Amino acid sequence: QYIGKDMHELRTSIDSMTLRTDSIGNSFGKELINSGYFTLYNNERRDSTYKGRSAPPTINIDSIYASASLQQRESMLNRAVSRDQRIIRRHEMEMHKKFTLSFACLIFFFIGAPLGAIIRKGGLGTPVVVSVLLFIFYYIIDNSGYKMARDGRWEVWEGMWLSSAVLLPLGIFLTYKAVNDADVFNKDLYINFIYKLI
Repeated sequence: QYIGKDMHELRTSIDSMTLRTDSIGNSFGKELINSGYFTLYNNERRDSTYKGRSAPPTINIDSIYASASLQQRESMLNRAVSRDQRIIRRHEMEMHKKFTLSFACLIFFFIGAPLGAIIRKGGLGTPVVVSVLLFIFYYIIDNSGYKMARDGRWEVWEGMWLSSAVLLPLGIFLTYKAVNDADVFNKDLYINFIYKLI
């Protein structure tokens, strides 16, 4: 399983599966080039060989593949390639996850520590509400990027690093405001700013 592999094992698995998918694509490309006459010849020979029999005596995967039509072989190879590509994406996602989770912990430190300094109200009410909202925001973005990468709609690194890329500017902003002792959660500042705009 890709979850239990280290970086070296993940890279080795990705390389071997990529080589296999490339070889499947190359072999099918050669079949397409040589299809025409050879496909008709194989079909005629297969019909004459199995004429009068209900089923072949032994099951051989290679012979089943060879006796299939060009469209059936394309469908078989497409399923094999898509399955391998899905497994490759899972391995790449696991490789990126080993870094994104650690980096997310650092980002939450640069968000949480300034929040403790900026929110000056006593008790747990406001800090807990803000922390829960930020975590829900992170979870939604991280889950969306994960699904985009898993389904192959985005590149794997784009989907896995999306949440970090979105929250990193917020962490930098809050750290900057905490160092300069600015009031970020002061309602009067925002109300006065809106009045000035109006």
